[in-house]
Amino acid sequence: MLTDVISGQCGGLILPLVPVHKITTAEIVTHALELFSRRGYAGCSMADVAAACGIQKASVYHHFRSKADLLRAVVQHLMAVFDAHVFGYAYASQYSPEERLQTMLDGLAQYGVEREYGCLLVRLGVEGTTDVPELAGLLRQFYETWQQAFALLFLEAGHMQPNRSALHSLCELQGALVISCMQQRPELFAQASHHVLQRIHVHPVQAGTLGESA
Repeated sequence: MLTDVISGQCGGLILPLVPVHKITTAEIVTHALELFSRRGYAGCSMADVAAACGIQKASVYHHFRSKADLLRAVVQHLMAVFDAHVFGYAYASQYSPEERLQTMLDGLAQYGVEREYGCLLVRLGVEGTTDVPELAGLLRQFYETWQQAFALLFLEAGHMQPNRSALHSLCELQGALVISCMQQRPELFAQASHHVLQRIHVHPVQAGTLGESA
């Protein structure tokens, strides 16, 4: 960041130029994601986002026409983060299903709980918003991707009803995520993750007694 000086017109005083802080669209999205995750979409204004970025509110509007446009970009970025750092590991076939599941659970703990990104998904699901009509579809896509990744691992582990095992696991983890966010108790998510990891070790015949539901 550069600061120059100019000769002012007020009594010949030498006045410093106001530093110009340049920021990219991606950086604004990242700051907004952190802010929305902690305070919720409804609890933040564009002025709050600008303050978090260290820029003027008008500069935010230079990149995004509205708060809804910013939320849309944040959710799309959030999905890309989970695809790259969580769900994508389900398809790393050089590792065992158990190893891939453990890596996914570690990623969910890091991005979903520690960074509170999962809390944003919880808040958006509970609060909802009419600002982004396609939000419900994006959230549904997120959970479908999550379930499909789990189902693949349970299938490769020999479960006769992988979709059911995946759905049970997703519900358990999502429930733990909700409580973890509401009560600030990350250990609940860790306990749920342990249960899910144990589930993949269940004998295939035993896992198949419940019957397939999806």
